[in-house]
Amino acid sequence: MSRDNLIPNDQFATKNDVEIIVTKVVAAALDEAVPRIIQTVCRIVDEKIDSKIDAFAIMVGRGFADTQAQINDIRQGVTDVKSSLGKVESRLSKVESKLDGVESRLGEVESRLGYVENEVGSLKAIVRSNWQNHEIRIVKLEERLVS
Repeated sequence: MSRDNLIPNDQFATKNDVEIIVTKVVAAALDEAVPRIIQTVCRIVDEKIDSKIDAFAIMVGRGFADTQAQINDIRQGVTDVKSSLGKVESRLSKVESKLDGVESRLGEVESRLGYVENEVGSLKAIVRSNWQNHEIRIVKLEERLVS
């Protein structure tokens, strides 16, 4: 705004004229300054928002990385457990096989014991019979010796 537009030539400024001039100067200054102030404020706000978004993105990224690491640890643990279970199943299968063999042998032993028990029962009867015969013979011998 030029000075010529504010005060007419050959006149003195009145209070009202001064107020109008000041208002026009302030308005002109504000017209120039407000867009720059708004731009500066917007730039600062954008920078702050960008820095907050960047910080948030970094935080979220770290959180995802930590979570992924924990998931990988859990997966490794599950894999280890599966591997251990496979070994346990293999050992159990071997134990079952051996138990089947033991069971088969026990069946054979039981059948033999049944046979042996029958034989022992028969021998018992024979021994008893022989014993009784010996007892009778000893009693007869004793009677002969005493008479």
